[in-house]
Amino acid sequence: MNRAALPHVRVLEFADGLQAAYCGKQFAAWGSDVVVVEPPSGSPVRDARPLAPASNGLDLSLTWEYVAAGKRSTTIDLADRRARRGLRRLLRGADALVTDWSPARLEESGLGFDLLERQFPGLVVVSITPFGLDGPYSAFEGGDLVAQALSGYMSLNGSPGLEPLKAPANVLAYACGVSAFVAALAGIRERQLSGRGQVVELSCVEAIASIVPFLRTEYTGIPFARSGGPAGGTTMFRCRDGYVSFLPLGDRTWPDILLGLEIEPTDVPESLQTAEGRKDLKAMRAFLSGILANHRAEDVFHALNSLRSVCGIDWTPAELLTNAHLRAREFFRELDHPQLGRILYPGPPARLSRTPMVPVEAAPDPYGEARWRRRTGRRTQATARTLERPLTGLRVIDLTHAWIGTYATMCLADLGADVVKVEAISHPDVWRGIESQPQPRGARPTSHPWNTSSLFNSVNRNKRSVVLELHTLEGRELFLRLVRDADLVAENFTPRVMENFGLGYDALRAVNPDLVMVSYSGFGASGPFRDYRANGATTETQSGWDALLGYPGGPPMMMGNMQADAITGLQMAATALVAVAHRDRTGEGQRVEGSMFEAAIGYIGEEVLRASLAGEAESRRGNRHPGMAPHSAFPCTGDDEWIAIAVRDDADWQALRSFAGPGAGLNDPRFDSTEGRLANVETLEAALTDWTRGWPARDLMSRLQTARVPAGVVQRTNEVFDDAHFQARDWFTPLDHADLGVRRYNGFPWRLSRTPPLAVLPPPRLGEHSAEVLTGELGLSENEYRSLVAKQVTGSLLDRPARSDPAPG
Repeated sequence: MNRAALPHVRVLEFADGLQAAYCGKQFAAWGSDVVVVEPPSGSPVRDARPLAPASNGLDLSLTWEYVAAGKRSTTIDLADRRARRGLRRLLRGADALVTDWSPARLEESGLGFDLLERQFPGLVVVSITPFGLDGPYSAFEGGDLVAQALSGYMSLNGSPGLEPLKAPANVLAYACGVSAFVAALAGIRERQLSGRGQVVELSCVEAIASIVPFLRTEYTGIPFARSGGPAGGTTMFRCRDGYVSFLPLGDRTWPDILLGLEIEPTDVPESLQTAEGRKDLKAMRAFLSGILANHRAEDVFHALNSLRSVCGIDWTPAELLTNAHLRAREFFRELDHPQLGRILYPGPPARLSRTPMVPVEAAPDPYGEARWRRRTGRRTQATARTLERPLTGLRVIDLTHAWIGTYATMCLADLGADVVKVEAISHPDVWRGIESQPQPRGARPTSHPWNTSSLFNSVNRNKRSVVLELHTLEGRELFLRLVRDADLVAENFTPRVMENFGLGYDALRAVNPDLVMVSYSGFGASGPFRDYRANGATTETQSGWDALLGYPGGPPMMMGNMQADAITGLQMAATALVAVAHRDRTGEGQRVEGSMFEAAIGYIGEEVLRASLAGEAESRRGNRHPGMAPHSAFPCTGDDEWIAIAVRDDADWQALRSFAGPGAGLNDPRFDSTEGRLANVETLEAALTDWTRGWPARDLMSRLQTARVPAGVVQRTNEVFDDAHFQARDWFTPLDHADLGVRRYNGFPWRLSRTPPLAVLPPPRLGEHSAEVLTGELGLSENEYRSLVAKQVTGSLLDRPARSDPAPG
């Protein structure tokens, strides 16, 4: 019996770039029939580096082998009319078309959006472009690097005084692909009810901007500054044989640090003996660096985590292949590749109890001819009922906290799910009470600080907040009543927590047999590290990202704002919808058990393949690209002003050199070819730096784009608010919050042409909807509700009380 989650879905893929290819990979991983349409010259992704020697004497792209695994290929020459007829046959049988072609190119190929809608009205068209289908940047040249620059993301990463850094490897290109997959699944769900397709548009610059902390800048007026790592103070420390990352601040963790690092209290400098003194992050880093230099990294990792502190360790992709935890969980998938031999692939971002990820298959050879496979699995019958938003009618009970889970459930809420966030006054979402957060300008004087947190409010719009103390019998009973009518429960506690409440999957399934329960934790529900905690900063360190991030010749670095939380949160949303799709089709619920650690490894898959074959990892290369040069950020006139330039090929280089003119120092004949530029990249970058220093960044971007050279300003978080493209596309979303008034919140990663995402509710204050849900939906009387409030089982916290409250746990 076929146990794949999406065997009923057929996907056609036109992909020149990695974002669309990775979206298609997501479908293939869960059993969809994915056919890649290639031109006679082959997909450009087949040439993407890194390369590996194959038994047939050719070099194969490991990126292609990763993103095309499990797909099939067909070669179609769109200039040939007869071949186009074959393409139309494929389109008639497809559920979704995933493409990164521009509207003009689609039109030229006889595949314009209007024509597709007329001839294939049930087709969901997933359009992935760097800057969207309209707006001032829609015709811009440029891919991942330029999108990261213009989105505000690059401004967060790197060291002060040095160039801002892009995310490592292809992490953000793949994140855009997962984001598109989330919206595509939502669009397919609505299509199964309405019978109608629509265009799902993902602009990479907006998808990346969706995980940038703009709300903090909106609240304070202060842009984020690069500091060599996360703004909150999490630090990467060098040990005797490697690196670890943890937050050295915080009164509750200080005793654990002393114990774990075997530091005698009398050895602590007098200036750091008090809580106030330990707020000096520079002094704390200096003291602990001296201590950690004498410790083994593995010893520190296990010692601090066993004491419930959050500590990461810098593992390379090669080290992940022998990792004890991943081996215990049998994470990696082995394939006997016909040309490459034995090769290990990253496993699933989550384990679905009824419909596991399908076995890995080698990427298809070129020059194939494909027809659709026979569908396996019953399809939902269309009812001609159009939903306001694609997930309207989906009920989610949300126990998530911090960033990964709350971002995942906000994605579902934005797409129309009814998300009820359950918290406790004794233990609210930890992001409500991070002490380092500045209070927003213009907040209502009596507003409770737990309701004005920029962190919490950035990922909780469109949700309702209900207070339930789950350690009480009444709280658990009310929670189970909420679960009885839910489609999905989401949580990201460590694995012990829900069982300790008596609310594990078996208990929830007893009251709702077709429930989908989605549980993500730092390391998953099994394995030797199962009880270790994690956050975005430590996850990126131990998942191989930071081993790839940093300046050439320098140490590993962390990104600027713990974005691994949100990036793995996309996989949490995706696997939730995969399970919901199976439930909608079969009526069968299941458990989704995910791991931030494992989900993050999937974003550097080609580096895992490289390590599997060669036993070596990519060296840190800053913004440099293995197949493009120049490809970096270059200084411009003014203080900390930068422009990202990404020359894709010799044509781009000739355009850049022609525009710069003979006096720019770019006429060295070694720069004439891509291989020559790659071989002499330091000399090339030095010459280009001398030239860009004389230009204002925005003026240079405009002129280079006019010359068709991919370039973009590295925008700070405050500058993106006023950016012409974001303004023209109305990306920032105004919401009226009871304590804060109207503020601008991040926009959506995607647009759907018929059932667009909407911002309906501002982020909820703690317990703001307790009475509404418990009396209006569970049927409690007013007296019953007041009695539960008196017992502190439920209630709300809408204003600042006269006394101070305990910090959230």
